[in-house]
Amino acid sequence: MKFGRFNNYLWDKTIGKDETFEKLNIIYGRNYSGKTLLARIFKCIEDAHLHKNYEDCDFAITLNDARIITQYNLLDFGTENKMRVYNTDFVKENLSWLDNDDGTIKPFTILGAKNVKLDKQIKDIEEKLGKEEEQKGLLFELCEKTKAYAGKNAEHDMKKNDLDNKLRTKARSIKNNASIYSYPTYQINSIKGDIPSATETAILTDE
Repeated sequence: MKFGRFNNYLWDKTIGKDETFEKLNIIYGRNYSGKTLLARIFKCIEDAHLHKNYEDCDFAITLNDARIITQYNLLDFGTENKMRVYNTDFVKENLSWLDNDDGTIKPFTILGAKNVKLDKQIKDIEEKLGKEEEQKGLLFELCEKTKAYAGKNAEHDMKKNDLDNKLRTKARSIKNNASIYSYPTYQINSIKGDIPSATETAILTDE
């Protein structure tokens, strides 16, 4: 076994073949004796993925039915073997409200087969939604499209304002040219109203 300070560690050689784990196990010992490391191995099985600090680990655990769990087949055993690990990592992850001022609590257990199914559906939906800060999922996609829309909308407003300014200038020019238009009230709304009728007429002569 290779996992942190455990290097070339053999359970049968160090502990004994007669010492096996039961349904409930309490691991105790002096500080820095490897309790957390051992618990993290079982946590890898519970989570069905390797611990972030030990991705190059190497271990093998033999079950009662002679099947063997290794770092390569965690997905095959994570759901089937309902293992639960309570250690300092668990406290930091799930009971941080003991120290956090905001008092937020993360749920860590769901009872009943129906709730287990719902929990999986929730996790699937959360995975699909993703997170903006992680730059993945629908929420990140929505954020990017919202930014793109805001940019296009600002570009549209800028071009619209530019066009309106040109129409005001043109309307003022027409109003001041008595040979073209003799009414003093000609303004931007007037020229906007004239544009459709002007474009629908036949091709104008040079005059």
